[in-house]
Amino acid sequence: MKHDETESLQKVLIADDNVHIMNLMRKFFAKAKKRGDLVCEILEAGDGKQAIEVLEAEKPDLILCDINMPTMSGYTVLRYFNNTHLNSQPFCFFAFLTSSADEIQNAFAENVMGFVSKNEVSYYVLSQQIKTWLRLSKLERNYEILSAKNKELKSRLEGKEENPANENMEEKPRKFGDMGGGFFSK
Repeated sequence: MKHDETESLQKVLIADDNVHIMNLMRKFFAKAKKRGDLVCEILEAGDGKQAIEVLEAEKPDLILCDINMPTMSGYTVLRYFNNTHLNSQPFCFFAFLTSSADEIQNAFAENVMGFVSKNEVSYYVLSQQIKTWLRLSKLERNYEILSAKNKELKSRLEGKEENPANENMEEKPRKFGDMGGGFFSK
């Protein structure tokens, strides 16, 4: 996956209080970057409160959030995300890092968008999953931009229709023979 230098890097927020998981994720993203599989900026948070602070400050494209963290659980972070960011711009994909089947069921009941199982981490599966989520996030953000531009253009067109005087002010295209005077005039 080649990265266009003119494009800004997508941001991934990893929120987990487990030092071993954070080290594993750092190694995973370093390997993915070296191989060219994933090129993104990594943001880190050690608990739910920090995750919300980073979410607000950095506007990540993807959040990988542990469920059981001190200060504030991943569920609380997800509820905050769903209440403040789910339908706002820019789009962000929210997934849980989890190791329990019960947590996965509860996560979907809380409207999480995806999950990564800590018990079955495969480099290839995880890199494809994250790549897909980042692609989805990018497509959603591009859709938001195009929708806003479309709305602006519609507004401009509606403004012209409401003011017919604008039509008379527009310059009409002229043909070569319509250019009165000059060398070809009679």
